[in-house]
Amino acid sequence: MRRPPEPRTRAGRDRLPRHHRRGRADDRPFQGRHEGVRVPGGRRPGAGLDRGPHGRVLLTSLHDGVLVAGVRERGGPSDGPVTLETFRAAVRRVLGRDVPLGEPIWMSCTAAQARLAERYRAGRVFLAGDAAHLFPAGGSALNVGMTDAANLGWKLAAALRGRAPARLLDTYEAERRPVGERTLLQTRAQAAIDRVEGEDGAALRELLAEVFAFEQPARHLAGLLHDAGARYGPGEHALVGRFVPDLALADGRRVAELMRAGRPVLLDLGGGAGGLDDEWIEVVRARCDDPPADALLIRPDGYVAWAGTAGTAGMAGAVSTWFTS
Repeated sequence: MRRPPEPRTRAGRDRLPRHHRRGRADDRPFQGRHEGVRVPGGRRPGAGLDRGPHGRVLLTSLHDGVLVAGVRERGGPSDGPVTLETFRAAVRRVLGRDVPLGEPIWMSCTAAQARLAERYRAGRVFLAGDAAHLFPAGGSALNVGMTDAANLGWKLAAALRGRAPARLLDTYEAERRPVGERTLLQTRAQAAIDRVEGEDGAALRELLAEVFAFEQPARHLAGLLHDAGARYGPGEHALVGRFVPDLALADGRRVAELMRAGRPVLLDLGGGAGGLDDEWIEVVRARCDDPPADALLIRPDGYVAWAGTAGTAGMAGAVSTWFTS
C-alpha cells in the first residue's frame, strides 16, 4: 500500500478524533432525520456537523427514533474502548452541554486514511473496495467499491465460463485503479477544505457553496462523488468507455432494466442490427427520442463497449475484444 505523507490520525475526515455511535434517543421528540433533537439548557444542534472551537458533533438519523451521533474532539482520542460514558463526556466537552442519548446499538472509533494499492491484481488475487483503497472523506467509498465489484464480477464470471478473451482480467486494474487515484485526489481535497478552521474555513466553505449552487459545477462534483465521470479508455464515439445513459425507451422500459440479467446487451435503436452468433449477447430492438447512436453494445457492468451503426466492422471488433474467447 502507498501511504500518504501525513501521519496516520484518529479522524473521521480530519485530524480530529471521531467517536461514532448509534442508539435510540431518550426523549421521543426526536423524529425523522434530525428534527426534534433538543439539548436542555441550550440551542438545538443543527443538521450535520455542529462546529465549535473544541471540535464538532454530528447528529442525524436514518430511521425514525434512531439517532446517529458522532463527535470529533481536538487533542486526540483517549485510550481504551469507546463507551457510552466516554462518548457523552466527549460530546459535553465539545458542545458544553449534554445531549440526551439512550442505550447504544453500535459504537466505534474510526480513523481517516488515504491509501491506494500499488496493484489491484497479483496473479489469481484481486483487490477491490476497501482492500484496494481508503479515502479520507465520505461520499465516495461505497460507490467506488461497488463499481469495483461490478467491473471485476462480470470479468471473473466470463473467465470461469471460458468466455473471457485474452487479457480481459488485466483490464480490471487498468480501468479501476485510475478511478481510485482520482477519488483519492478529490477526497483529499474534501478533507483539506474541512480541516481549515476559523474565519478562513468559513469563508472558503461559503464561497464553494455559492459555486456549487450552479448546475454545471454541481453536476461535475456529483460525478466525482459517485464515479460517473469514469471513462475506460478512448473511443471513436463519445459514449464508448462511459456508463450508459439510462434512456427512456418507447415501450416504457429504461436501459437499466435491460441490464438485470448480467449479460452484454446490443441495444439496436436504429433497426439495422442483424442477429449475432453469440447467444450470450442479448439483442434488444427499441426506439427512443433523440437516440445517441444507432446502436449501443453495453457490457454487463453498464459501460458502453461500442457505439455507432450496427453491423459495422467496429461492432464486430468490440464483440471480439470484450466477449469472445
